[in-house]
Amino acid sequence: MFLNSPRKKLFICGSPGVGKTTFIYNLYNFLKNSLPTFHFCGFITKEIKEHGKRKGFVISLLNDSQEVLLAMRKELLNDSQIKSQTFVGKYYVFTENLEKTLDFLEEEWKKSIENKVPPFFIIDEIGKMEVLSSKFCDFIERILNSPAHLIATLGYGDLSFLKKVHNFSQAVFCEVTKENRSFLFEKFKLDFVREGKL
Repeated sequence: MFLNSPRKKLFICGSPGVGKTTFIYNLYNFLKNSLPTFHFCGFITKEIKEHGKRKGFVISLLNDSQEVLLAMRKELLNDSQIKSQTFVGKYYVFTENLEKTLDFLEEEWKKSIENKVPPFFIIDEIGKMEVLSSKFCDFIERILNSPAHLIATLGYGDLSFLKKVHNFSQAVFCEVTKENRSFLFEKFKLDFVREGKL
């Protein structure tokens, strides 16, 4: 249904810790195997943990083995590693690393168009850290205004770009909780493969 709908963007929202990353990654694996006519690309954001304590985050590209550092707790860095005032709470955000991944995704998008295979973006996530980069915001806006399919986890906050995405009327928004995530996952699997319109 979703594939035949005029609304080609799906945003997964929810409180921290409800499993949004696991949800979108499992959905990606299902879709990649079920929809071979699409070119899937994007990234998943993973936590860096040590002894059960979160130290930071890395970006893991879906079509490449590389992982790049997105954010690290300030006290774990030395002064030479902090080159700007890009902080979200206690985390320093390496926006330059995020922007390098966008260069890779730009190439993936270009390759998709050249090969006449429709692009399908998986972005985890559009949140306070990521929108510190104007290049990231521009990239997401281009996807929103394109015919490409997109599934993304979407954070909350008062930042203008986050509000703009939350107000994007041509998207489907879904609130994931610990109680409904299993049901929603099974529902989405059906919505993506059955005929009809969403």
